[in-house]
Amino acid sequence: MAQLLQPRWTEKEKMVSPQAQVYYKRTAYSLYAVLGFYVVALAWLIYISIVVGELQNPIAIVLWGSLILWCARSVQKLSAKARKWSIALFLIHIALGVFYVVFPLIYELTFPLLLVTVISGFGVFNAWKAGRASL
Repeated sequence: MAQLLQPRWTEKEKMVSPQAQVYYKRTAYSLYAVLGFYVVALAWLIYISIVVGELQNPIAIVLWGSLILWCARSVQKLSAKARKWSIALFLIHIALGVFYVVFPLIYELTFPLLLVTVISGFGVFNAWKAGRASL
């Protein structure tokens, strides 16, 4: 019975303000949204491999996806180091999105990459605000 009366938050959550927790959650959800694009890209790559009959290389997509998944799970646990990693990952995605808009290779990918760029911008903003609210 005594365990039911104990607070459900961890020591880390006590040190982070409620507003910062909201920003951490938004950052994690942004990472999950970008991860969704990676899952779709992996499925498309597998489909192309079946249609063409030649195995494409999905290792890069799997590695980036696993890094994003690790980062999102750690951000949900209010890790400051993962928050900094998420800012770096988002900035890489923004840079690639801007590069692709300037130099488009396949026009069908422009809209999904613009969505990833917008989601990454939202994620950078929330990760930055989470760091500022945690001080």
